[in-house]
Parts: sequence; C-alpha cells; structure tokens
Amino acid sequence: MKYPVAFSKWRQEEYLALMSVLGSDRYTCGDRVAEFERLFCEKFGYKYAIMTNSGSSANLLIVAAMFYADLLRRDSTIIVPAIAWSTSYAPFIQFGMKLKVVDVDIDTLGYDIDALLKVKDADAILVVNMLGNPNKYDRITEYAKENHFHIIEDNCEAMGASPVGSMAGSFSMFYSHHISTMEGGVVVTSSKSLYEIMMSLRSHGWDRDTSGKPYNFVYPGYNVRPTEIAAAVGLTQLKRFDEILNGYRRNALYFKSTVGTIPGIKIQKEIGQSSWMGFYILLERSLCDDLSDLFSKLESVGIETRPIMCCLHKQPMRKFVNIDISKPLINAEKVYERGFYVGNSCDDIRKQITMLDARLRNFIK
Repeated sequence: MKYPVAFSKWRQEEYLALMSVLGSDRYTCGDRVAEFERLFCEKFGYKYAIMTNSGSSANLLIVAAMFYADLLRRDSTIIVPAIAWSTSYAPFIQFGMKLKVVDVDIDTLGYDIDALLKVKDADAILVVNMLGNPNKYDRITEYAKENHFHIIEDNCEAMGASPVGSMAGSFSMFYSHHISTMEGGVVVTSSKSLYEIMMSLRSHGWDRDTSGKPYNFVYPGYNVRPTEIAAAVGLTQLKRFDEILNGYRRNALYFKSTVGTIPGIKIQKEIGQSSWMGFYILLERSLCDDLSDLFSKLESVGIETRPIMCCLHKQPMRKFVNIDISKPLINAEKVYERGFYVGNSCDDIRKQITMLDARLRNFIK
C-alpha cells in the first residue's frame, strides 16, 4: 500500500529498547511497566494509570472495577454512542448490562447532543472520542451531573486530545495508534479505590499490590498484564510524544486544505484539539449509493480504507445485547452507508494525501 491505514512509528530507539529487555531476563510486568505508568500520569496529568495488554482490556477493567465497587450493577443501563469499536461495548454486555444507544453527530462523530439530552433514565454514559476528536465535554459533563450519571471514557484513539477526562478512561497503544507498543493499553482514573480494584483485576484478582499478601484473591480477576517489552517501547515513544502528536496535526492541516475542500465531501469537524488519529470522509448520497466501487478504485492505486468503526445495531453481535435504541439513528445510518476513514501518521504524508485528493476529485467528477 502506498497509503496504508496505519504507519509504523518505530525508530532505532524502539528496537534498542526491545533488545535491552531481551537481555535482562525479565519479560513480564515489572519495573519498566511501573515507570511507564508513572511517566504517563506525569505527561498527561492523571492521578493513577495502569498499563494493560490492550485498550480492550483497559475497557474491561473499568467496567469490572465499577461493578465490584458497586457503582454499576447487572441491571444498570449505560448510554452508548451508535458508533464505536466492538470492545467499547463488550464489557457492559458481558456483565449483563443494558445499552441505550444514542445517535452521533454527523460532523464530529461524537454524541448528537440534542438526542443525548432527551435520555434521562440511565446509570452511566460511555463517551467515545472517535478518530481522536473530543466530544462536547462541557455539555456532557453538565448533563451527567444533573442526572447523576457516571462518565466512562473510551479515549483509545485520542491520546493527546483535549478537552478529555473523566473518573475512568482507557487508551490503546495498538499499532495504528499514537503510541505503538505492538499491543498495549492504559487505564486512567482519579479514584484510588477504583485504581486498587483494577490493579487486582489486572493480575488474577489478587491484592498483593495493596495488602502485600501474594496469594490473597479478592476478585474473580483476569491476566491482562503488559510485558516489559511493551513498556520499554512505550517509554521511548512517550519521550517524543509531542513530536508524534505535532506530526499528526500537521498532516491534518494539509488534509483539511485539500480533501476538505472537495465539493460533496464532508470531513470531521474538530472539537477542541483533536489528535487526528485518522481522517473521516463522508460522501453525499447523490455521489455514491455504494462505496464498494470507490474503495476498489482507491485500493487499485494503493490507498487503504476502513469503515467508521462498529455501527452496533447493524452488527451480528446485536443478538447478544440487551439494547434500547434511541430512535431514529439517522446520522449513524448515513455514516454506516457513506462514511469511511483513511490513515494518518506522525511522518509527513502530504504526498499520500495529495494522491487521495486527486483520486477523490476524479471519482466525483
């Protein structure tokens, strides 16, 4: 692919960090993981951070910890956006909770605020910052406070974006994300009690990190610990994170000035400061009833595309979900039918964006 969805951001430093762990004879969760967690908090201003083996596991720890802390129950109702990743939803489903699905804003891919404000009967709200773009946090925070909802944040694509922040949130460090540790994730929280529960759940459910008793099992936990290799790689990228983020944002400026000016195409409207993990593109219906022809033309010249995440009510997994749809999901339907995204990178990809711009203009013409 000349323009892949994901670009490697590994440099020599990452390989040297990896080799340093291989020569240490300590590979599982240890001092490097603890150092990464400390510096992550320092860098992004969080009180507690827990590194995990994936962003999906980070989501799981949040929901499980809130369940065992009696903040959520099996009969809880969770407000969720109509578009997100499958494992943004999965932990709630696995704990038997009900999902109340709300439409998205077609411009930002965050919540449709007008639709959201009509929902009053729930216990928590999941906020997903799609492709690095924050939601309208001032409105959501006020709404949650008025209705006594807990806010849970899936920030897996939005490292470095602002404004973000909640009682508990997740990040991903998968290959395509801003920090890439091969696989990896981070949970952040401002709550000491949730932090201690999640530390226990991460490692089999024992509480040796808090009580000092190595085989005292207090929760039915998991093993979602990261490796020292992932932490070592993450530490190198954390040191140059500002450089990485600035690269993503420079490419976004060029994307907006080119593809963003094509008639009949809608791109993502930035809320606050997006971290621009990828570039959302929506075609007007008159231009394309079926995107398969466009995708074939783009792929033929080496341009890779992806759909805009998981439209929950359109997926086979719906049969396993206790779901209440806040109808109509007009915007989500449009995004599902005529929306897609292409990749971004910390490196200069203006040539790739120029190629995409030319192909889209030719297709529309």
